[in-house]
Amino acid sequence: MDGGSVGSINQHPEKKIDLVIDSLGLGGAERVCCNYANILVDKGYKVRIIFFRKSSDSYLEFINNKVEVILVESSSCPMFIVNLIKIKFNLSDIIITFNHQISILIRFYILCSRTKKKIIARNVNFLSSDLKQRKFGIKKLLTSLSTKLFYRNMNAYIAQCNAMKEDMVSSCGIDINKISVVYNPVSDSIKYFETTKDIDILFVGRLSNQKGIEYLSKIIRNIIEINDKAKIFIIGKGDKYSYIEELLKEFPLNIRYLEKTDNVNFFYNRAKLTILTSKYEGFPNVLAESLKAKTPVVSFDCKSGPSEIIEHGVNGYLVPCYDTELFVQYVFRALSGKISGPILYQNESNIGKELNLIIDKL
Repeated sequence: MDGGSVGSINQHPEKKIDLVIDSLGLGGAERVCCNYANILVDKGYKVRIIFFRKSSDSYLEFINNKVEVILVESSSCPMFIVNLIKIKFNLSDIIITFNHQISILIRFYILCSRTKKKIIARNVNFLSSDLKQRKFGIKKLLTSLSTKLFYRNMNAYIAQCNAMKEDMVSSCGIDINKISVVYNPVSDSIKYFETTKDIDILFVGRLSNQKGIEYLSKIIRNIIEINDKAKIFIIGKGDKYSYIEELLKEFPLNIRYLEKTDNVNFFYNRAKLTILTSKYEGFPNVLAESLKAKTPVVSFDCKSGPSEIIEHGVNGYLVPCYDTELFVQYVFRALSGKISGPILYQNESNIGKELNLIIDKL
């Protein structure tokens, strides 16, 4: 697909939908946003992606050129809303938001503009865990209060898995009838091909607190202690890179590292096993992608998503959080056995049908 063009607003009387996200950087939510845009434009909608933070690397080139991409450059989400007000930006009648902070502030913007626009709030992470993980302070207090008070007032919600749906009901009191479960689409670019399996263990993800990088570091050390010839590949960047930096210094012959790749499928197919050490997730795309490439997985059984993707002992293993010793045992069990079974993922035609149903109910 040709890259979407950043530009001004086109005016057409047909069905219009805005997708609002913080950036188009190389992340899971950003990839899903672009997939949604491509799917919806193919369904005949007039689609715009509106974002406020530039990124050195982005999914822009993968966006259908019929999708209009608009940057309202801002230093933060609150400033994004301030800038929308300043330029009197006219949002479409249907808006899909890609995290709870954006949802709440867009809701505020709509109230201020006294319009009757509809918000479909796509929840990105396990909400209660996401709120707990934030650093204590006035920002955390305001975020928690605003989420519990105002997030329940959206017109519809998208949860990435059933566990996330249940958490949204219990932690925020959201009407269960407003929530639709839509599993993330796995890109058509992810597919199995025969090649040499020269990577024993693969990790793909942000190097952040959420991803449990301290556990990843401990697990890798234990693996290399048991097998000093283990080949491990890590792909990702983030504020917990220091853990990886230490590993690279300590085990230069065992570990290879990349900040990013535009061909993750190549690495899934080279790997014998993919691992995930997250403390919580929304829907862990990396697990579904790895399994689509026929590479088994081992993951902490965190909230939420892994247990809806992994069939324990069939296509991978679920490990109680945060038992690193048992995790290592399952890694070696997966490497020594042949486990390959069913996976759970949505193709684009299914996603399109689900989105149509949600929009039609508004």
